[in-house]
Amino acid sequence: MLPITTGAPTFDELLSDEFETLPGHPGDADRAANRLAAWCKSASSGDWALFRRRLARDGYSVDHVLARFGSARRALSASPGFNDEAWVRAAFIDVADRSAPYAGDCPFGHLFLPLIRTAEARLWASLDESISDLLLPSARNCVRQKLLGDVSALCAPVLYERFAEARNYGNFIAEMAPGGFLRLLDDKPVLLRLLASLTRQWLDTTHEFVTRLQTDIDAIRRDLLNVPHAGAVARIQGGLSDPHRGGRSVLVVEFDDGLRALYKPKDLRIDAAWQRLVERLNARAPIDLRVAHVLARDGYGWTEFVGHTECRGSHEFASFFRRAGAWLALMHCFVVADMHQENVIAVGDQPVPVDLETTLQAAEERHSDNVDAKAYEAAREIISDSVMAVGLLPAYGRSAGDTVFAVGGVASDWATQRRLTWTDINSDGMRPSIKDEADRPTTNLAHLGGRYASLAEHLDDFVSGFEDYARFLMSTGLLLDGFAAVPVRKVVRPTQFYSMLLHRLKDDRMMDDGVRWSVQADI
Repeated sequence: MLPITTGAPTFDELLSDEFETLPGHPGDADRAANRLAAWCKSASSGDWALFRRRLARDGYSVDHVLARFGSARRALSASPGFNDEAWVRAAFIDVADRSAPYAGDCPFGHLFLPLIRTAEARLWASLDESISDLLLPSARNCVRQKLLGDVSALCAPVLYERFAEARNYGNFIAEMAPGGFLRLLDDKPVLLRLLASLTRQWLDTTHEFVTRLQTDIDAIRRDLLNVPHAGAVARIQGGLSDPHRGGRSVLVVEFDDGLRALYKPKDLRIDAAWQRLVERLNARAPIDLRVAHVLARDGYGWTEFVGHTECRGSHEFASFFRRAGAWLALMHCFVVADMHQENVIAVGDQPVPVDLETTLQAAEERHSDNVDAKAYEAAREIISDSVMAVGLLPAYGRSAGDTVFAVGGVASDWATQRRLTWTDINSDGMRPSIKDEADRPTTNLAHLGGRYASLAEHLDDFVSGFEDYARFLMSTGLLLDGFAAVPVRKVVRPTQFYSMLLHRLKDDRMMDDGVRWSVQADI
């Protein structure tokens, strides 16, 4: 087996038992040194003394890493991975018609049609034919568009660098289709690996979702939609959550009669426990609360679709904030965290939490001999023991651009998000731009006729709701009944950290080498 001179093994794979150093082989010393320097810069900001300690933690030495980075091959006992890369790459050899109208919505979408068609054929061939009776063509198109959109988002920035020199979309696609894109994948093997991983995740998660939908459709209709027949699935909408656990994410399933349900690919026993608790408390509490109805299955489940609806009158603003105060008292009792704007939906005068998996958050013990660190830890402990830890009340943060913004389940000043958008898609004048999304709907606050209620205007209502519900809870026993052995999610780092990490790993400038690309994650 030849030594690795191309390809995209990550640094941890290359250092694992799956690979072996070639004894007596000179290797590529310059490449090994560049890889090691990139790792040191990411892991320790270029501090070589600190980096050596990091290597020693995992039992590595600089000499061992340099040898493996410069001259290695896959061990004969190791089976080669990345099995999807071959057929994904081969799909782009297809020069069939690339004029499907649905490709026009995604930058350079026409270039990816062979892969989309190949992946679709694999998906539907793996499913029972009865699935076709459950999903209308419009729903199948939603599934197709999900893959096309993800592939386009991954590849469009690097393709645009080349398109910017040509400035003729038709000619560019004609040049890239027969071999230009394959040459790009050869130059950037990490991009091929990511494409294969993305496509495999789409195949596995879509197969899993559709199979679960077919199994549970009768229970969804009966227990969530309260109808004997819900018709066929007309649309499937994603983008409601970040992908987790192999690309799984929350989906909205809309039937042809307009009824909707949410698919959540995670354990929903905590949601079911909350539903039972709220129903039990509502029988005696001074303030009634609402949670989404849930159908929990083994490792996944379905919930009712909670839509943002307006109040019947402005008098309901006060009751909305009384309920929000009651929720703060209850969530503080259960050490809930992460109740930011996107985890609360205002349904008339009911603030409805839609993600309660961060319940019973265990405290983190920190011990330091440094005086400044001790002061910091003491301040953090004060906050973590207070109602501020729930995340419902407005708190403030500072963005990378030094802009102060508010976060919180009842905050009205949402942080402006920046995302990549495209104008004049798939034309000669196509351009990328960064757009500030400051005009997102304020779905977490009660509203009427375009006017949104604010906490500042109803602070007394909020406080009275908290006080009344807290007194009620103090006289109530068996609050934790039904929560035993129910899994919860621990918030380890702020979401912004993971967003930053994903942003770094999408930088195509590092995609020519798997080691230099992957060490960016070792920060």
